[in-house]
Order: sequence, then structure tokens, then C-alpha cells
Amino acid sequence: MLQALGRSLAEDARTAEAADALRRAVLAFRADGDTARMAGALTDWGVSLTGLGQIEVALAAHEAALDLVRQRGDWRAEGVVLTNLGVALSCARRHHDAIEAFDLAATLLTIAGASAREAMALGGKGRALARLGRYDEAVATLEAAAEAFHAAGDGRHEGELRAYLLITLQRAGRPADPDADPDPDADADPDAAVKAEVAITGPFRLEAIRAS
Repeated sequence: MLQALGRSLAEDARTAEAADALRRAVLAFRADGDTARMAGALTDWGVSLTGLGQIEVALAAHEAALDLVRQRGDWRAEGVVLTNLGVALSCARRHHDAIEAFDLAATLLTIAGASAREAMALGGKGRALARLGRYDEAVATLEAAAEAFHAAGDGRHEGELRAYLLITLQRAGRPADPDADPDPDADADPDAAVKAEVAITGPFRLEAIRAS
């Protein structure tokens, strides 16, 4: 009940309330010895904490979740948690570590046959590459992620990535699609990319954990 409540609150953008409910869910699952559900609650909590800017605690939550899913040998769940960890690492400006997490996540999700989840990991990797100024790699990775979302019929995430791709092309000095309509505030707000990344991951993460 607490985890479901936390997810519902997160979907309604009531992030602080979601984080509190998910923290209590973690404690309840730990008391019951239910490590499988505890792992899901931990990474849900970590995403909420990232949205609140509590990055160090978020990293600890994702790392604890990662330990639990690795004990279960669940590659799909590990890929989801690694994707969430990668977002938190990016928000901590640990972009090289984030890329490693996203790479491993994409590999595991490919093996698990979770192509749409793989697209999320690729999108995170593309953003991290762009923040390091590795624009050619970023463009290729973001294009692959956007195509994967298109193939999965996920127009919302595809659109968000293509908007970020346009900004990346502009920064790389490459011609962009003149019909595209990027967010004009993306460059003006130095935290815009982080805010967008948390926003893009939240709803997708909730779907992924539910299905695991």
C-alpha cells in the first residue's frame, strides 16, 4: 500500500510526499524480509529523492537496490535500477560514472528483451555525453534512443529526446531540423537538463518497476 501510494504521489508530482511514503515502504518491506519489493521501493525512493535534490541519499538508495536485485539475478530489474542510478550520478555531475551505469543498463535490458527500457538508458547516456562535450557520440546515442522510443510507440519520450537532441546539435555546431521546436529555456536555465532528466525518468521508471 505504501509503495503504491508513493508511486501515485510521484505521478502527481507530489514529490516530497512520495519520498516520505516510499521511505516508509522501504522500512516496512525490510521488517517483513521482502527483499524483492524492498528493492523496487528503494529505487522508487531514490528517484523521488533525486527530484528533491537529495542526491547523496538517492545514490545510496539506488546502490542498496542494486545490491538486492543482483542477489536475485534479475537482469531486467538490475537494468532499471542502473538507469535510475545513472540519472542520480548525472545530477551529481559524475558523468563518467553515469555513462558506465547507463552502458551496463542498456546491455542488461537488451539481454532481457526490454527494448523500450534500453532506450531510456541510451537517452540518459546521450545526455551525459553531451554534458561532457562529447557531442558526436551524444548525437548518435540520442538518435538511437529516439528511434527506439519511436519503434515502441512512445511518442512522449521520443519527443523529449528529440528536443534535447536539437539542442545538442546546436551546441555541436551541426545543422538542425528547421521544423523542430526546442525549449528556449533549456540553455538559459543551467539546471534545465537535470530537471528534464528527472521528469523523463520518473513516469518511465514507475511503469518499468510495476512490470518487473
